Amino acid sequence: MMMMAQELKHVLSIEINAPIQAVWREITKRGEYCAFMFGTVFHSSMQNGAPYRYSSKNGKYSFVAGDVVEVQEPTKFSYTFAFTQLDDAPALATWELEDLGGNRTRVTITHSGFDGETKTYKMTGKGWKQILQNLKDTCEMGKVSFGQRMQLGMMSMFTFMMPKRCLTKNVEARRAKQTA
Repeated sequence: MMMMAQELKHVLSIEINAPIQAVWREITKRGEYCAFMFGTVFHSSMQNGAPYRYSSKNGKYSFVAGDVVEVQEPTKFSYTFAFTQLDDAPALATWELEDLGGNRTRVTITHSGFDGETKTYKMTGKGWKQILQNLKDTCEMGKVSFGQRMQLGMMSMFTFMMPKRCLTKNVEARRAKQTA
């Protein structure tokens, strides 16, 4: 009898004391600073199949990139996910929002489709926990915790040390080559 390998994935949930539309807006806001997503800016048309990327505030570096897979406002947002500094195959990140009534929302992030125990798989386990907590803090208090703000400040000070492959112009050049 053959045993099937269990799919590697991260599934995390959190309840947020905020209306579903407010949480949706925070997750999908474009061209604005997203403290909850490690201080990045989200760029995308939010159309199925469209490219997206999370970049530094000044746009010089891009950290995560991929394609929008599905948008069902305000309950589901799914996209391929690849760290720009790694050669790992893209995985799939899916946000699901559930209106719990009383201005409460359950947010579940499922990150699946990993090509084995890749660096992306290992890095995102802890990362999603922090992102969900940051999202909760942002939606409930209007900002991330003091400790997270300090960490974001330190991270932005060292962005210049990112590999050249993370420069947005290089990320977009690789994408153009892949889609050509």
